[in-house]
Amino acid sequence: MARQIFPFIQRNFRDLTGHGIVHSTSIISYLNLFISILKAEGLELSRTEVRLLYSAAWLHDIGYLTCSERSEHSRESCRLLQIIEENYSLLGDLKNSMMYLVKYHQSRYDLSEVPKNAVHIHGDQVRLQFLCALFRLADACHIGEDRANRLVYYLIEGEINPESKPHWIGNSSVLSVDFIVEDAKILITVTNENDAKVLTDGFIKDFQKLMPFLAPAFPFYSVEIQSETPFELEGGRI
Repeated sequence: MARQIFPFIQRNFRDLTGHGIVHSTSIISYLNLFISILKAEGLELSRTEVRLLYSAAWLHDIGYLTCSERSEHSRESCRLLQIIEENYSLLGDLKNSMMYLVKYHQSRYDLSEVPKNAVHIHGDQVRLQFLCALFRLADACHIGEDRANRLVYYLIEGEINPESKPHWIGNSSVLSVDFIVEDAKILITVTNENDAKVLTDGFIKDFQKLMPFLAPAFPFYSVEIQSETPFELEGGRI
């Protein structure tokens, strides 16, 4: 279902950076990392919690299909998800919990509004507030050139609208976001700190806001930015 929707989500945002299949699969990669970190800390997720996180990776940005305001896309994703559920019943008992993950992945919403106490679905515990924080972190981690390819940026630079341009420049300057577990550190590697600043500053700000909701999973993690010169080849850069 998500694969059918993704090719069309940029219809109202011509210059939107990547929010398609690569974005969803990248979020899932981070979620898999978080699941392994949690397991090492003795904090395993239930099967239902994992299913909710994976489903949210595919569904959280579908609001871009009809939304004309970036700030409202998560709310619109919930509205479209309601329509999908009324017609296809894909989530069943998970629908209400999924609505929280989809809406609250956007940093403009206060996670303290999400129920803190665990609920039980299909016999599994579901810690909604914690899941929303975990998912928001996974979404925030996917910054990089695969969302705003540098070659494509060079070709369309003169046509990108002012709202989107900083995101293209920022994403194309980020090489990777890595969790250095042994050092309790998130390492963001960039090619140009000034160009990436709009994203790295936003990431640090969001991570600091998430910390109270993520403890004890990531209680002492810090964020570090490092610069790395891209490898140069004759005739161009890779």
